[in-house]
Amino acid sequence: MKLLLPIFASLLFAPALQAQSPANGIAKNSDAVSVRVLEDQVWAHFRQLKTLSANFSQTDDRGRISKGKMLLMRPGYIRFDYRPQIPFLIVSNKKNMMLIDYKLRQVQRYPIKKTPLAVLLERQDNLSKQITIVAQEIGEGNAIAATVTSVDKPEYGSLLLIFQRGGKGPAGLKLSGWQAKDGQGGLTTVTLSGLDYKARLKKRDFRYKDPRPLRRPGAMR
Repeated sequence: MKLLLPIFASLLFAPALQAQSPANGIAKNSDAVSVRVLEDQVWAHFRQLKTLSANFSQTDDRGRISKGKMLLMRPGYIRFDYRPQIPFLIVSNKKNMMLIDYKLRQVQRYPIKKTPLAVLLERQDNLSKQITIVAQEIGEGNAIAATVTSVDKPEYGSLLLIFQRGGKGPAGLKLSGWQAKDGQGGLTTVTLSGLDYKARLKKRDFRYKDPRPLRRPGAMR
């Protein structure tokens, strides 16, 4: 269980996020105009994003790795299936993010709007009212680091998203992963691969079996 919690923390509670890798690779020619162009491109990516299927690999600050499959359908749906055979699931139902532990037979809920992950899940007409995006070039200018925070509730945390430029992703960007620091200072890095922005997903792809004993055994939610 300790191995799995960091990715959940990076999705939901990433206070005082620090861009350790990008900080050393900011393009020197960045100015107010170019930064605004970058931020507009990131906003365009979220406006155009409809569905996404990808493999994820999570590495914590001790070098421990867990992998799985991520599904995303905007607005409101995301799913992280851990593999192989890890009895743990993260899934959202448009309003709440559920942390499901099949071993302990527990389900925990957190409002999506109170998580940094809302940037990937909220309706596009709500995004500009709820979040701010600060973007910068990194490396040789072939990638963008975007820090996302809540407008009204910055204490909910922030998320550093890394995009590769070029390719066939929305607005010419491909989400390659994110970085987060947990409350104890541990760094979690999530990388994505095998991205499919044309995945044909349905609401049923985000259903789950409720493990709680007071529910009908095997009930689907």
